[in-house]
Amino acid sequence: MSDIEQDQVRKAADIPSEEQNFDWFLIFRTNKTNLIIYLPNGEGNYKQYPVNREKINLFSKILPKPFRIDSKVALPDSVPIERIRVQAKGQKQSGRVTTLLEQWQREEIDKILDIIATGESSLTSQKGIDTGWRTKEDGHKVRASAPTEFLKIPIELENEVQTINTLITLLKNNGMSRDEVKRREQEFDLAYKLICEVANVDPEFLLELTNNLLKAGKEGYSGAIIDRINKNLEENLNFPSWWVQDRDFRLVVSANNYHLRFAIRDRTGTTYSFSERSQGLKYFLSYYIQYKAHKLENEAPEILLMDEPDAYLSSQAQQDLLKIFKAFADGKDGKPPVQVVYVTHSPFLIDKNHAERIRVLEKGVEDEGTRVVEDAAKNHYEPLRSAFGAFVGETAFIGNCNLMVEGLSEQILIAGAAAHLNSCRDVSELETPDLNPLDLNHLTIIPAGVASNIPYLVYLALGQNIEQQPAMILLLNSNRESYEARNNLPKNENEKPLLSEEFILQIKEWSNEYTLTSSKETIPIELEDLIPLPICVVAARSYAKVFHANKSSIESITEDAINAKLIENITVFKAIEACFKEQNLQIDKVGFARSVIDTIQQNNAINGIEEFQNNFKALFKCLNEMKIAALQKFNDKRISEKIRQLKATFFRDYPKSARHIDAAELFIKMENILDDSPAGIEAKKGIQKLRDQYKLDLEPTETIADYKKFEREVNKIHYKGRNDKNSLNQNATEVSLASNQFKNSSTKSSTRHKQNSSKGFNTKS
Repeated sequence: MSDIEQDQVRKAADIPSEEQNFDWFLIFRTNKTNLIIYLPNGEGNYKQYPVNREKINLFSKILPKPFRIDSKVALPDSVPIERIRVQAKGQKQSGRVTTLLEQWQREEIDKILDIIATGESSLTSQKGIDTGWRTKEDGHKVRASAPTEFLKIPIELENEVQTINTLITLLKNNGMSRDEVKRREQEFDLAYKLICEVANVDPEFLLELTNNLLKAGKEGYSGAIIDRINKNLEENLNFPSWWVQDRDFRLVVSANNYHLRFAIRDRTGTTYSFSERSQGLKYFLSYYIQYKAHKLENEAPEILLMDEPDAYLSSQAQQDLLKIFKAFADGKDGKPPVQVVYVTHSPFLIDKNHAERIRVLEKGVEDEGTRVVEDAAKNHYEPLRSAFGAFVGETAFIGNCNLMVEGLSEQILIAGAAAHLNSCRDVSELETPDLNPLDLNHLTIIPAGVASNIPYLVYLALGQNIEQQPAMILLLNSNRESYEARNNLPKNENEKPLLSEEFILQIKEWSNEYTLTSSKETIPIELEDLIPLPICVVAARSYAKVFHANKSSIESITEDAINAKLIENITVFKAIEACFKEQNLQIDKVGFARSVIDTIQQNNAINGIEEFQNNFKALFKCLNEMKIAALQKFNDKRISEKIRQLKATFFRDYPKSARHIDAAELFIKMENILDDSPAGIEAKKGIQKLRDQYKLDLEPTETIADYKKFEREVNKIHYKGRNDKNSLNQNATEVSLASNQFKNSSTKSSTRHKQNSSKGFNTKS
């Protein structure tokens, strides 16, 4: 804290000037108005100072200003154009009340005009015409027809006075509760931010649109304004780059009855209303708009608060939302950084790449209150398992890709090393995918418990003929149990392995490929063997201290002692275990793994840290390449299965004949699934050839000629993924180049390490 900030805190809480300087303080609200400051007294205790209510405004200059994104407010399906315009500061209403009407109000007025025009004397208002949807205060969507208060009132039009009174009632009363009105105002504000702040549309531009919308001869001019708005939206929103589930669509607007209607247009040019798309897209778009439109009001720092943002989002959409939170926190797009605080019960909104940011809250019983679970970051997954239930078990086989390992110690080492490497990256590396460590948000680490459990878990994931089998890679040690597990991996009915060999990595074979060496003569066969001996010693000693080992026993654990035990033990951990046994002590792998991660987190300059980083960078490089290949195979299989299902469904629905328009619709659905890989492009060419051959674009209602031949030709359209020879060669070349680049850079690094250290494992190539 600066001297000026300290002075403001002293004045607000009447803290004596002789009180020691403080760099930080705690502040608590005991009720609606009482604030208490707690200053550390240097003895582990705090001294209390109540804040003077009359001076509470002094805090506004130093405390972060909170702002909220309401997770229950979504972009509306439609909004009066005039409401968007008058939302802008300094914009006055045009004077025409009808331009502010809701869509359902217009429908009711149209009914009255119909009664007058037809000469009928009375009409009881029935359920309104479907005019879209609106969101109630509880977050549920309802039809945007007339409120129930109006539906119960018969409209009797026997004289002009009653007609005028009814019209006035409809013009002035929207029939909504106060909370619904507030919610609707928030939706209007969101629409304003989208059109005027994100798309940069001048409010006066909207006035021109309103004035010319229904004028005869002005349709072209109004259409040009709408086209301009849509162009601005496409250029400034850039939404598909954030919503990775569906990149081939655009948010578009159209004008109808003085209303702007929001819709989604896909790659085929088909337009869908919000009610025809997922709720998740609508709410995610709303959060994204508020990010794009947010501006810092003053120089004071800000905190974004959000409660249960996962309410309407799928697991993948929640992962996309993490990117928005990261953009807020990093201060992208020229915006100042904003601290982000959100509460969630969803495991998919946990940023596993940054365990240090997680705060696990535990509710006490009766009057105990709520407490923060200490050291959540150090234990990595354990507090989350307690908070969410069986966290790892519940998320197994549903991530983008699954990395199966033998035990919990491997999970801790991989997660901890990934988090460590992530924290060590400099700014230039942040946006470089090739330099990124494992992305724990898109890789679910699944510990099997013991190696012998792996064959059964692989069967559970891949051998039950489920429609969407997950992408999976397997990391094994190289001991006898690991080889037995690999040999016992299940096969399908054709005696082919359920998990391809290219997605299995064993430590010994991998270390041979990258020529990892150590201070011992044997090749690393366990993940613990990648940990340099200096770090092993510090971690083992820390573990021994936890169990109150005496000083001489702790000091007996040295690099020389471990090296001596390596003569009769194959692995580093077994050598450490032997050192412990000599002192009548015990050590387990899980505890040792946690101690290793604690060691590197607490001392980033510890001897052996560079070797540790390079060893795990090399391992993660290989795992990342395997993950990409596994995801590609998973995607290819999914596309192939969807194409097969579309063809089977079509010929089941049309067994003997079909019209040109029916076949055209089938081909559009197939093209929407296919990607732009060589195999996807080849399949699209086959589809276009059939379009031309059978002239499907002509005479849409005409029956397809020679339907049996057409069926045979359609069934020849396959998606074989990237298994064609050219594609495989291209992929192999890319992987080889990437590996060579890594090996070249690693060789230089290894030479430097050899000069500086003779202990631990070094990456030579």
